[in-house]
Order: sequence, then C-alpha cells, then structure tokens
Amino acid sequence: KYNVRLNLISKLSDKLKLTTRVSAIQTDTDEPAAPATLDFSRMTDIISQVIRYPATFPIRMSNGDWGAGNNLKGTPVSFLESESFYKEKVSDISGNARFDWNPISDLTLSAIGGYTQTNGRSKLFRATQRINSSITLAPSTLEQSAPYTTYKTFQALADYTKSFNDHSVKILAGYSFEKGYSEGLSASRQNFPSNELTELNIGSPDGQLNSGSASEWALESLFGRVQYNYAKKYLLEGVIRYDGSSRFPTSKRYAIFPSLAAGWLISEETFIKDKFDWITELKLKGSYGVLGNQNIVENLTSRVVSNYPYQNILNTGYNYPFGNSISPGVARVTIVDPNLRWESTRTADAGLEIALFKNLLTFSSTYYNRFTYDILVSPSSSISKVLGFDVGIQNYGKLRNTGWECTLGHQHKVKE
Repeated sequence: KYNVRLNLISKLSDKLKLTTRVSAIQTDTDEPAAPATLDFSRMTDIISQVIRYPATFPIRMSNGDWGAGNNLKGTPVSFLESESFYKEKVSDISGNARFDWNPISDLTLSAIGGYTQTNGRSKLFRATQRINSSITLAPSTLEQSAPYTTYKTFQALADYTKSFNDHSVKILAGYSFEKGYSEGLSASRQNFPSNELTELNIGSPDGQLNSGSASEWALESLFGRVQYNYAKKYLLEGVIRYDGSSRFPTSKRYAIFPSLAAGWLISEETFIKDKFDWITELKLKGSYGVLGNQNIVENLTSRVVSNYPYQNILNTGYNYPFGNSISPGVARVTIVDPNLRWESTRTADAGLEIALFKNLLTFSSTYYNRFTYDILVSPSSSISKVLGFDVGIQNYGKLRNTGWECTLGHQHKVKE
C-alpha cells in the first residue's frame, strides 16, 4: 500500500482562510487462490479449511502426487501450491477544500467541497491442477471486475456567536448536498489452454459471462440551529432540518424535521451554590425531536440499500418466444408504492445529571420515549405467492421503545 497526503492551511488574508486536504492511496494485492472446481476461492477460505482437515490425510505421496484429502480434491497445502491467484489494484483519491471568511468578528461564513473516487481492477484465476493420475481439477476459470465509485459533497455554512452580559447566543444556518455514484463491469471465461496464459481473450467463448451495472443517489438539506445560554444556568437549543432524498418520489421527496432541547443547571443557582459546596453539578434536561431516515434496506441479508424503491423497474432476463426464435425481453416483477415517504423517529426524553464531591461520584437518569413510524420495509413475507409479484418497500411498520437509562460513575486518584 502506497499513501500520500497533503494537509495545507493557507491564510489568504486577515479574514479569509483556506484549508486543503488531498490524499491518494494505491493498494496492490497479490495472493494465492483455490484451484478450479472447489466451492471456495479466496486465500482466507483456504486458511479456514486448514482446521477442517484431519491430520490423518497425507499431504504428498513419495511419487510426487498430492494427497486427495477428504473430498478427493486435495488438501489446503495443495490448494496453496496450485497456480491459482487473486490480484487486485485499487486507487483511492480524495480531496476537500474549505473557505472560512470572517466579515465581522462574530460571524464565520464557510464553503466546503469534497470529492472521493475509487477505481479498482481484480483478476481471480482458478487454475487446473493435477492431484494424481486419476484426479485433475478442471476446467480453469478467470473472473475479472472493474468497480468504480465517486462521492461528492458541498456545504455552505453561516456561524454566528455573540455574548453580552449574561447572554450567549450561537446561530448556525447551512445548506448541504451529497451525491453518490457507482458502476461495475465484470466478465468471466473458462477452459484456458494452460495455466501460464491468463488473459480473458484466451479462454473459451463457450459459457462466457459478462455484466455491468450503475447506480446513483442524492441528498439535499437545509438546516438551522439556535443555542441560547443565560448566566450559564438556562440552556436552550432548537434545530430544524429540511431534507430531500432522491429515493422518494417528487411529491414526497422533502420533509421537515424539528427538535428542541432545554436544560437547567440548578447547581449554578445561589440557593445551591452557596449552601451545598459538595454538589459539583446538578442539571435537569429534556428534549423533543423528529429525525428522518432514507436508508432503505432492500435485502436484509446483504444489507443492500435500494436507490429506486418507488419506481417501476423492468428486469432483464425474461425472454419471449416469437415464431421459432427466442427474443430478449423484460418484465415487471415487483409492485411498488409510488407514495413512499421518509421514515421518521420521534423522541422525547427527560433526565437528571448529578456530580458530587468534585466528580468523585456521578449519576444520571433519563426517561425516554422513542416512536418510529412509517418504517420502510417490504411486507413480502406476509403476501401470498398467488399474487404473482413481489411486493416492494412500503411505509409499513411502527415501533415504540420506552424506558429508563441510568449510569453511576466514580473517578479518583490515590497517590500515583
């Protein structure tokens, strides 16, 4: 692995600063692989096989033949000695720049841009291997892939901080945009004339496979936050977000998510501070807010996120007979909900924090009530196959969590 990184802070003027970060990583992988016909391929799979092979099986015979092992395809030692290999090259580049401008002493305006790109190439060659005179593992196969991903983001922020007398105010307003794109290309052939010739074009065209795909998504947000502190005793914070996701239809794409939090530092009140010096901190707190979720899991096993859950997708591979020939075709196999909307979580909590004897003893207790609604999930398990279609993602579920969270802490130093 080769790494290079540049972190640069440039003071362009008394009020303007530029922060730049650029990095590049080149990773080269070259490792053994399992020979042809085995039901695993990578080096880590070979390692995991070692503990599964009893030591009663011979590794190599006196005439040079390999031991056939418990499945008549060799042993982990013969797997490693095959001419199979896995090679991969991955290039990662990333960069971001941040402009900070202070037009007045209490205000900072920022513009932030970032970009990452990953390019990969991999080759998995599974060679033929002679185990003994009656066992040869064949045919050889070669799989190649070339994944490519990009991610870009932009943020614009305005941060204002002001303190006067016993009052302290912080205001943040911002805009953010994110976009992700990925594509992949893969191909495979088999039955190579020798283990020394490992380019794709040399393999047999019979049974060759190739595939390619691409996917993208975007997220846009407007947000604001106000924090107020009076006399370091009364704390108030309000946040509002206006989020939009490409994973929802146009009419449901944007949603508003507000939240509010308050705290009272009772230990700063004179009736506590002047009379109970063993109370280091005593605070009451509470909050209420709503957050949205747009990460729609399409497959619970693989945790694949769906980027097009509300669209009627036509799937390839459904061919049709016309006359005496088979023609390639597409078909709709999933019924989707065109009115998908954000999954939302509404949370309310209230609690107490106590620190005694200069933090020798701390305690906190919080009651929370969390309600998640419009949960994005596929109800296909409850739909009869008689329907003839799969059922797509819907705002189908609700979930409530309530309870108490309590912590008790102690910290102290005795001599060393």
